[in-house]
Amino acid sequence: MSFASQVKKGADQYIVDAMKVVSNVYFQASYKVVGRTPVDTGRLENNWNASFGSASPVSRESAGSERGSSGKDSFESIDRVTKLINETKLGESIFLTNGLSYAQDIEMGKSGQAPAGMMRTSVKEAGGTYK
Repeated sequence: MSFASQVKKGADQYIVDAMKVVSNVYFQASYKVVGRTPVDTGRLENNWNASFGSASPVSRESAGSERGSSGKDSFESIDRVTKLINETKLGESIFLTNGLSYAQDIEMGKSGQAPAGMMRTSVKEAGGTYK
């Protein structure tokens, strides 16, 4: 095996390994965000949307109308994006957004159920895992 082919093989493996780390961090942080989202009707918890390239403005008005749905729509969106991470280019932006008008207020502590927010806490924890 030539030196050039060894370098290419090593570089290719580096990219595969980097994408595994990205996938793992995104998956763990996203699931924590959904799990930490306060639940009254379930709408907020079920309106987390995972996407590539740009933030999703989607808001599912009927999401969570059934108690006990426990973030099902959000988890399905996260799972879909996590599975596609390895097919994206290294460096492509991945988003987790909530399109409900009151999501930012809850994130900023206006809920006794999540005074430290959901996103900030989860992202900080995920980032600390790989220092």
